[in-house]
Amino acid sequence: MMKFLLSKHSRSIFIFALLSLFMCMAAGKASAAGLNPVVKIDKTSYTSSGTEVTLKLWMFNWKYAAFSPKQYNARFTGDVYLYIDDKEVANLNEMWLLISGSSYTFFKDEPGIVGKSSGINLDGTNVGTAQFQDFKSGQTCPYNSNTTEDSWSTVDLKISFNKSFSYYGHKITVKGKWQDQGSGTLVAKDVALDNDINGFVRPVNLSAQPSGDNMVFSWKQQGYNSSASTDGKWIVYKREGDNNVKLGEVAANEHSLSIEKKQYSCSKEYIMTFLPNACEGEETVCGLTTTIAGTGRFCYQTSDGNTVNISGKDFGAKVVSHKVVDGKCVIEFDAPITKIPAEAFFRCKNLIGNLVIPNSVTEIGDNAFYECTELKGDLTIPNSIKTIGTSAFYKCSGFTGDLTIPNSVKTIGMWAFNGCSGFTGNLTIPNSVKTIGNSAFSGCYGFTGKLTISDSVTTIGTSAFFNCFKFTGDLTIPNSVKTIGNRAFYNCYGFTGNLTIPNSVTTIGESAFMKCKGFTGDLTIPNSVTTIGNMAFQGCSGFTGKLTISNSVTTIGKLAFSNSGFTGDLSLPKSLEVVAISSFQNCKNIKTINFQSLPEGISEYLDDQKRTVSLSDDSYISDKASGTVNEISYTRKMSSDWGTLVLPYPLTLTGNKPYRLYTIENMNGDELVLKQLDKDVLAGTPCVVKRNGSETELTFGANKAALKMAIDDQPMDGMNFSGTYWTKDVTDGYIIAKDCFWNVAELNKSDLVKGVKVKPFRAWLDGTSPNGASQLSICVSDTATGIGAAGTIDVLNDTATEYYDLSGKRLDEPQRGVNIVRMKSGKTKKIIIK
Repeated sequence: MMKFLLSKHSRSIFIFALLSLFMCMAAGKASAAGLNPVVKIDKTSYTSSGTEVTLKLWMFNWKYAAFSPKQYNARFTGDVYLYIDDKEVANLNEMWLLISGSSYTFFKDEPGIVGKSSGINLDGTNVGTAQFQDFKSGQTCPYNSNTTEDSWSTVDLKISFNKSFSYYGHKITVKGKWQDQGSGTLVAKDVALDNDINGFVRPVNLSAQPSGDNMVFSWKQQGYNSSASTDGKWIVYKREGDNNVKLGEVAANEHSLSIEKKQYSCSKEYIMTFLPNACEGEETVCGLTTTIAGTGRFCYQTSDGNTVNISGKDFGAKVVSHKVVDGKCVIEFDAPITKIPAEAFFRCKNLIGNLVIPNSVTEIGDNAFYECTELKGDLTIPNSIKTIGTSAFYKCSGFTGDLTIPNSVKTIGMWAFNGCSGFTGNLTIPNSVKTIGNSAFSGCYGFTGKLTISDSVTTIGTSAFFNCFKFTGDLTIPNSVKTIGNRAFYNCYGFTGNLTIPNSVTTIGESAFMKCKGFTGDLTIPNSVTTIGNMAFQGCSGFTGKLTISNSVTTIGKLAFSNSGFTGDLSLPKSLEVVAISSFQNCKNIKTINFQSLPEGISEYLDDQKRTVSLSDDSYISDKASGTVNEISYTRKMSSDWGTLVLPYPLTLTGNKPYRLYTIENMNGDELVLKQLDKDVLAGTPCVVKRNGSETELTFGANKAALKMAIDDQPMDGMNFSGTYWTKDVTDGYIIAKDCFWNVAELNKSDLVKGVKVKPFRAWLDGTSPNGASQLSICVSDTATGIGAAGTIDVLNDTATEYYDLSGKRLDEPQRGVNIVRMKSGKTKKIIIK
């Protein structure tokens, strides 16, 4: 191995090494991937004077091959920097030129100091010095895959931090560009070599709370990493002028310290520090200390300079003194106060200036600052507050600026901020709040931004945001809300976007969004809502899209959507039970309202809109429905066999309908006498219906129809031919289905039948008179009940019944006059149709 000493400058010895291509190919040698530099912390020590850290740097740049002179040595190129916590603190090239030498130079081992010392500047403060030491060649690297390769050079970087540098943990990084050995021109790559100083633990979340005759300081422990040292103890001091008075100490594994209340002063500052054993004798240690101000104090100002009578008020701590100090009224307590009691400053109109609530307070009581109208400026609610009581700040109209409700608050009481008109900007109801009380923000009309309600809120109380008319943007009711109270957003006309009501809401109260004319677009009432209160959306003229009301809604209150701007035809749900007078009054862009039920109140609609009714077996029918509708229809899928029908409106038969309607005039064991209905069929008339042709869906419609909910029963030899608009359970009488009169009492005895029901808009024979009906059964069985010998109910679907006229001619269906009915059993009956 040849060494060439070219020059010596400031104790710096230049390095040169020719690297062989053979090195890249020879077995047992370090691969190119293993030539990256390595930086490791060699040792760390702590004293009361500061922290010393030694970094050891390994560099693979020490191979020789005289036969391959064009090989470049692996090295740093350009500037190399030292970082602490990702902040640049020193340029290592300025300390030692050889850290990034680019000439073909050579070296020699050099113990002791190498290069020059450099100061370390962190965030504008000098926190110590750095110095290279002990340069060595021909070393092995334990962090390389080939630990026997002795072609590494090492150098130590000793860093001496003074006591202003935090004893908490830190990240130390060496950054630069590194070029591996190889032939030709190589591209350098960025390297960042990180190491951690573990440091010591420190206190966080320090608090002081009363406990009987003592004050208890408590805190949590925080470490830079899991290896942070706990070799030391915790100490609490009280600041007295320029001195610290030690109050007590506990071992590292403890996290609370108790002192007598007489040692505590609410006007002092308290210091908590972790003291490492290595720093014994110090009061506080940089980076391991936190402070907390005494909180057993409450200050306020009055216009006359006199204190307010707080006698008998419970602030959660005992009053030590209550006096005027430098123009302020100061109440000192023997411990941090935990609440502003109910009516503490009730109607204290001489209370002036800013209001600062200590961060030990968890509760602001009912009427605490009721009508304190001269309070001015911002209101800061600390994040210790859990409850804001009823009328806590009622009509405190002097507050200005934003209102920030912290995430600790769970309940905002009724009228809590009612009349606080000076607040501006946005309002966010945080995730901790579940209930927004009645009139909580009523009259807070100064807010000029967005209202955000978190998804923890379940109830928005009556008049909660009444008259808050400057809110802007969209309003999204979160999917946790179940009830939107009466007048909740009454006159909040500043909203300028969409209104989103989630599937969780079941009730929209009276006048809930009345006069909210700024909402635009469509509105969907979701499937969860059952009740829409009176005037709920009255005057919401900005809605210019479609109104969709889900099938869950059962009640729509009076004037609920009156004077709104919705367009298109409106379809109301089948579940609707009650619709109040003028619910859609003056909705001039809604031309047709289609009901799918007959709710109470349908007759009370104004005549400026067309009312149509489309009924089915699923429709709700109110026995209080009345009046006249423009169009009404009932639709049912009907077979080609016999059935029944009763409707709450009259029909006009034209003779070309795909069905025929009959009433029963007489029946006995030998014959059934039917009267075919022509022209007008009165509302409430039970009918027998015969489909002409194959099974299909039939619609029974009428125009300008007067509703009649009473059903006209037809007496029939001790029984009644009756009808129902609702599903009805029956226990006796006879039901008519598929050419058969079925004896209900007998059917209920069968194991195959689980109760007998008559569906809506159908008729049946009601009663138990022992007449000929049981023998008349028009069925395919020989038994009176219509149940065949096999004991099954499948005979309902049998179509084997045959009809003949008196001359014996086979008929496709019964005709007027006498019809002979031949059943499968061979027996015959007569049906007479008049």
